[in-house]
Amino acid sequence: MKRDSRDTGLKVIITLVLLAVVGVFVLIALTSNFENWRYTFRKNGQNPYDFKLFYELVNTSSPTEPGGIKRPLTKCADSLDNVNYFFLGSRHFLDSANAEALISFVKRGNSAFICASTPSNSLFERLKEYGYNLNYYSNLHSETVRVRAEPYDSSYTFTYRFGDETNSRNWSYASDSLRKEGDQPVLGVISNNLYSDTEYINYYSVRVGDGKIFFHYEPLLFTNYFLKEKKGFEYVSDVLSQLPNKQIVWDNYHDQFHYRIDSEPSPYNTSPLKYILKQPSLKYAWYTLLAGVLLFLIFRSRREQRIIPISPKVENTSIELARSLGVLYMQSGSPKYIAVEMMKLFADHIRKKYRLTGNPAKDDFQEKLARLSGLDLTEIQQLYTLERKVVYNPNATKKDLSNLYYALQDFYKNAK
Repeated sequence: MKRDSRDTGLKVIITLVLLAVVGVFVLIALTSNFENWRYTFRKNGQNPYDFKLFYELVNTSSPTEPGGIKRPLTKCADSLDNVNYFFLGSRHFLDSANAEALISFVKRGNSAFICASTPSNSLFERLKEYGYNLNYYSNLHSETVRVRAEPYDSSYTFTYRFGDETNSRNWSYASDSLRKEGDQPVLGVISNNLYSDTEYINYYSVRVGDGKIFFHYEPLLFTNYFLKEKKGFEYVSDVLSQLPNKQIVWDNYHDQFHYRIDSEPSPYNTSPLKYILKQPSLKYAWYTLLAGVLLFLIFRSRREQRIIPISPKVENTSIELARSLGVLYMQSGSPKYIAVEMMKLFADHIRKKYRLTGNPAKDDFQEKLARLSGLDLTEIQQLYTLERKVVYNPNATKKDLSNLYYALQDFYKNAK
């Protein structure tokens, strides 16, 4: 008998594990085409806000150095020449040493295109030595924007979308002081398409030595969602037309913060688990393994022992007590005693809830109670009349007691 129960339990566990595995694969099938609307900004990602279409566009129209930059600029910038440096991402992570390496690279006659909503502050600080004060940038909160770029032949309207809905967001732009300084050619502008015609700078260049650095403040406009339309393609073409026709080298390193001071990759960024979670097949296999371990811990890790006998159900004797008390009161032959107990409970109720004490027979007491409870004074007066009829009338009947009970229940239910 004991062996049969174990076999049954094992079958249940195997069935649950199989159901969990099937559930995981069903989830994979259902979510394989799911669009992630977060700012993932991945080079080869296919989500709406990834850069796959832009990378394909640039790589097919211009010669590209295979692999790109995968280490700090301090260790590779000197070997780069006659190329366009390209960075595209949410934030440009450059420390002072790598910023100096990039400037030295540009001074030799090269160009750098940096598109980031949060540019490198270290780079801006370094450019102050060349007379450029670029630290100030702001945001335009809007759902729809209009952008233009050199040669300003056309303007393009873009609307931000998240899932099935359009939403407002912060569109980045540079300080308007660039117009006044006049040393930085303005190559592109952005404006609120609905509420204002004021145009803000979101694309410009600065000359450093024999080369130029091009700054664009809105990487979202280079994502798959906008490039799949003709107007998005045309706008990006206008932006890229300002760059020299040279080989392109992608910066695949400085889009993440690197922990070590010497700019070497942090060991925390290269863990095996991080690699597993980046691969869809390995990720779901990992989740399946965790689910199996969890099921084992739930069903098989506990100590096996004989079945504990079922304890008898504990009965609630409070109802029996109330029934016995009711019988004793009724045997007295007078409803007076029950009415007195009911009114004691009522007096305690109004004392705790309304902090009202005194002689209920007085009119001012009943008026105060009516005002505090929100009931009509006639209802309060009728309640105390029923009390006197039951308590002080030796000929009171069960029906009179019942009327007093329902009057009290109406008060409990309707009083505020």
